[in-house]
Amino acid sequence: NLYSMFVAVIGAVVLLAIYHAVMGRSG
Repeated sequence: NLYSMFVAVIGAVVLLAIYHAVMGRSG
């Protein structure tokens, strides 16, 4: 399904952005 794949990609990008924001802030 194209929609589920799109949602998965967006979710991964958002998770990565949050991860880098938290790591950069605490680091």
